[in-house]
Amino acid sequence: MVEELTGTSKKIYYYMLRKARPITPKEIQRELNISTISLVKYHLQKLEEAGLIKETDKGYVVVKVLDDYAKMRNLVLPKSFFFASFFISSLGLGIYFFIKGDYKADSVYLLLLLGISIYLFVSDTLKKWKKLFQE
Repeated sequence: MVEELTGTSKKIYYYMLRKARPITPKEIQRELNISTISLVKYHLQKLEEAGLIKETDKGYVVVKVLDDYAKMRNLVLPKSFFFASFFISSLGLGIYFFIKGDYKADSVYLLLLLGISIYLFVSDTLKKWKKLFQE
């Protein structure tokens, strides 16, 4: 399904995700500077056929969030955000125990591994947020 989203369809979908409310084709055309309403409707139809959005009385709404993201109320978060949060918390606990003196020789390797994991997941989260808000 993600592979189907390219170009204008992807831009419209991410715009709708950010807005988290019913949106009319006219509003999409105006906000995203798309040349014609018919082009917007074509891409909305593609998104609807993919099962990502549906039409309501007030406009179009997102009904399914892509696999890389999780939606909590009106907030869309990359799933890697949760892993990054877990590893940051683990690193905090590891540093606390290391400073407190309850550590073994392997603690340094554990802290290093946690640091690398944090770097990977935070960079992935930032990349996905950038994609979500700048497309």
